[in-house]
Amino acid sequence: MDSTRYKDLTTSRSLKYHYYFSAPEGGKPIVVLLHGFPSSSFDWHNQVTHLQKLGYGLIVPDMLGYGGTAKPADPSFYKFKDLTQDVIDILDAEGVKTAVVKQIFNKEILGYQAFFAAPDGAALCEKNFDSFYSLVHAKNTEELWPKYVCPSGTTREWIEANMQAVLDPYIPAEDHAYRKATLQKQVLEAPMCWYKVRFADLELEETTQIPQSAYSIEKPVFLGVAEKDTVTSASLAKGSTGQ
Repeated sequence: MDSTRYKDLTTSRSLKYHYYFSAPEGGKPIVVLLHGFPSSSFDWHNQVTHLQKLGYGLIVPDMLGYGGTAKPADPSFYKFKDLTQDVIDILDAEGVKTAVVKQIFNKEILGYQAFFAAPDGAALCEKNFDSFYSLVHAKNTEELWPKYVCPSGTTREWIEANMQAVLDPYIPAEDHAYRKATLQKQVLEAPMCWYKVRFADLELEETTQIPQSAYSIEKPVFLGVAEKDTVTSASLAKGSTGQ
């Protein structure tokens, strides 16, 4: 991705966000691409290249805890309501009133999340980084994830034993190298806060205050599912989206 197209913005929470921006052409809409764990805006580079050629505008941030964006180690900074406001602040700064938003689907609470939220989870993943990375980006996820990601305690077992998996061949070797280098430049404590905030129930009070009317989304929603994803199955994803 063209480094000259990146911008920095201090949000209303006094947090620096680093994001890719490309203005739309010919009246095309702005597309906002939000990455998941463990990632950065770079993961969207193929989509950015494609959409930019078609004239779509693009806003692609490094999410909180990643890349060139601020990395607070306090889980209370990672409440979804506040993270949403951060993105709104970026849209406001660019004068965007409407946008098409694409977010990586948030997986159900499973065993691996408890490990990532544990006090020693980040340190263990940093110590045996290749083991951690290879499990997340394994070639044979259909075999490994039901055994070492979903059940409680098994992700810890994998990382502590420093087990290694063959990397996903659909991602080019140079992309794997870039992703690994980007993650290893930082500590993993901040990205793990995305899980810690859930296990600490820090959003419980705010969630109960959401009016029932807000649960009905009146805008069009497209759900793209990975049919071989054994953590977030297509049926689970479709069911929660339909609700």
